[in-house]
Order: sequence, then C-alpha cells, then structure tokens
Amino acid sequence: MLKLLYMTGINDLFTFKINNSSQNKSRMKDLRLFDETAKFSKLLKLPEEEDVSRSEKIFLKKLYEYNQELKGKSFDLSIASEKLLTEFVRSHRLSKYYMKISEEY
Repeated sequence: MLKLLYMTGINDLFTFKINNSSQNKSRMKDLRLFDETAKFSKLLKLPEEEDVSRSEKIFLKKLYEYNQELKGKSFDLSIASEKLLTEFVRSHRLSKYYMKISEEY
C-alpha cells in the first residue's frame, strides 16, 4: 500500500517530458528522474514507550478501584481481578502509571 502511494506521488509530481520541438506533448519522450525498479524499503521507528491514551488510564484506575473493593468480599473474584489488572498493565505498558495510582490509595 505504501509503495503504491509512493509511486503515485512520484508519477503525479515528478513527471516531465523532453521537448523535441513537437507540438503534441503526448508524443514527447518521458524523462525519468527516479528508478521505478529500485527496491522500496519501509522505515519503521519503534518508540521506546508507546503513547498511552487517556481512556486506558481511566480504565486502569477504575479497574484498580474495583480490585480494591473486591479484596475483602470475594477471594476468587479478587484473584481473577488481580490477574486481569496485571495483564492489562503489562500489555499496555502502564507500569509507571500503575505505581502512581497505587501510591494514591
């Protein structure tokens, strides 16, 4: 998909004709500035930390509060909630924010 966008941009912006004193532009030879057969590589920058959305932080805070409520009520639900909380923190890389909200409570 990215290669298609790249080639479309090249064809639209960098299409030139060699003027050979012909009146008709469609009969002029094309001037190629870029090699279309060149390998196309995709640069990918991996961030050190992913951007965390506000909704993920709100969900984590609500899940933490719910987990705190369950600690004295139901042992099985408390264990399941703790596993869910741990998995959510790990998968969304929210350990710093988790430590911050755990210090508040």
